[in-house]
Order: sequence, then structure tokens, then C-alpha cells
Amino acid sequence: MKKAYLVLQNGRIFEGKRFGADGDTVGELIFSTGVVGYMELLTKPAAAGQIIVGTFPVTGCYGTQSEDEQSQVSPAAFIVRSVCETPSNFRSEGTLSDWMEKKGIVGLCDIDTRALTAIIRDEGAQIAAVSDSADAALALIDGFKGLPVGAGCKEGYTVKAENEKFKVTLVDLGVEKYVINELTKLGCTVKVVPQNTAATEILADKPDGVFISDGPGDPTDNKDLLRVLAGLLGKVPVFAVGLGHLAAALALGGKLVTLKSGHHGANQPVAYLKGTRTYITTQHHRLAVDAESLRGKGMPLFVNRNDNTNEGMEYAVFNAMTVAFSPDKVTSHQDTGFLFKKFIEMMEG
Repeated sequence: MKKAYLVLQNGRIFEGKRFGADGDTVGELIFSTGVVGYMELLTKPAAAGQIIVGTFPVTGCYGTQSEDEQSQVSPAAFIVRSVCETPSNFRSEGTLSDWMEKKGIVGLCDIDTRALTAIIRDEGAQIAAVSDSADAALALIDGFKGLPVGAGCKEGYTVKAENEKFKVTLVDLGVEKYVINELTKLGCTVKVVPQNTAATEILADKPDGVFISDGPGDPTDNKDLLRVLAGLLGKVPVFAVGLGHLAAALALGGKLVTLKSGHHGANQPVAYLKGTRTYITTQHHRLAVDAESLRGKGMPLFVNRNDNTNEGMEYAVFNAMTVAFSPDKVTSHQDTGFLFKKFIEMMEG
């Protein structure tokens, strides 16, 4: 393995060894606390433009499975303590390193990820770069242009349900394929449209409901996206997740707050305020909705058990529901997949 450097905006330099794809890269440095699920994480559109630090000490133990890929979008780089080159799993199709090389994802191993995580936890997310030269990495940091806002499709397409009951338009900011699969299982024919599709065009199709997907970046400066949300809310049932959750709050005049290190990983606890349960959720965001700024327009639906920040809103007067996390697949009462069914109920009236 070839030597390379991870250089942080604060001046810290970490020496590691390359795996996956070769090359230099720059992005926002964050940590993710998932023990498993690296395939989903590395194909999660919300991670576009980020350098992800995996906190679990060994990564790649169960190899790679193309079935678990969620999109063709990938992060800027993946940083781990140790990468397994001899995976063992009946579903494995190869090593993580080989898969990352094919996907063009830069990797660094033999890095002290505990120290990195502590830096991000204490100082917050920051810009970092990977290069064979520390000076070249610093130049990349200086030239960083920021994260993309949205990573969705450029042209629309439709996925038909076998037993169609509803027509749903999905505004694609960076949708994961499982979302479309869950909607079609529930009888929704899904028309996927780019994020710049006008609200009038969406409403002209007379959908039963609109789903706003997750995606990367900060929606604050995306005026086109906010106009789309403002034109939809109150006109049709809306279910928004992740980036869509943030954009909906802004479109209704709400405010966002920046979390120091963000919520990233598959083990984030959220309390459901309409019940008694706490659910373990998958999240990937560094911004949160200021629920107080939406008083009179919406009510908090979920809060994070670790820091009490908002994780979901219900806008009854607008017939809309939004959550900051990725809802689970519809499998059992123990998962947040029930939110997909609540969306169905919203469309049923």
C-alpha cells in the first residue's frame, strides 16, 4: 500500500496508507458511527462531497454486495483504522478495496480514527484533503468550493407499482433506491423528477402525494428548491426526509441551526413525540430545524435523544410530514418504516 496524507483545515496531518482508488481529493470531514452498512454509506447521495471517517476499528469484514448499493453517487473519500482484505460472508462479491477502486472512491487506512473523531467532535466538521503531498493537500483545501446541494437525477423517470393505488411524484435531491422500492410495494407508482422541476408542473400531473428526498448540502441558498416547496405545501400531501425536511422548514419561514459534528451513522436514537417509543435511526446531516421558529405552523414530531435537537415536524395545516432521518423499510412495528404507511394515510385523506 502506498503512503498518503490526510491534511485537516486546522493544520493537523495524518499519515496513512492508500486503498481503493488512487488520486487526490478534498471534502468536508465528518465521522460516521455505523458498525455495519458501509455499502449503503458509500453510495448514499447525502454523503456527496464528504470525507467520511469510520469509527468502527475494522471495515470490510463482510465484503461487498451490489444489491446493497443505493445510488451511483459516492463521497470524496473513506478513512478507516483497518480494512479487511479477506472478507467472509455468503453474499460477498469481493473486497471493499477492489470495489472502491472500481467506483473511484479514495480510501486511507492505518489512520488513528479515534483521534480524528475526537477532533471533529470537539472542533466540529471541517475541510480536509487527501494527497501524496501535504502541500498539495493544503492547496486543495484552499480551493474547496463547498458541498453540492442535491445530487439527484437530471432527467425524470417513472417506476410503476404492480397494483397501483396512488400516484406519487418524488422530487429527487439524491434519493436512495430503497425509498422507491418501499413506495412501490405500498402501491405507489413513482414519478421521479429533478429538483428544479416547477411546482406548477408537478401539480399539473395531479399526484396523490409528493415525496421530497434526502440529499447533500445546505438548502439555504437554493432558492429554486425553496420555491418548489413553497408551491407544493398545502396543495398536496407532502412527505419530506433529510435535505427535504430542512428545505420544507425554510420554505415555511423557519430557521436552521448548525450542529457541531452532526448526526452521522445508523445508531441515532430519536423519540417519537406522538407515542412512547425511541427508535434507532440512520442519519446523515449537520443542520437541524429550529422548531421554535415554526411555532404556529408545525409541531415537533421527533427529537434526538442524545442532544434534544429536532428530528421531525408535522405540519397538519399543510398536510405535510418531515423527518431528518432515513425511514426504515416497512418490516415491523419496531422500525420507522411506519412513516411510509402514514404517508399512505395522508394520501387517503
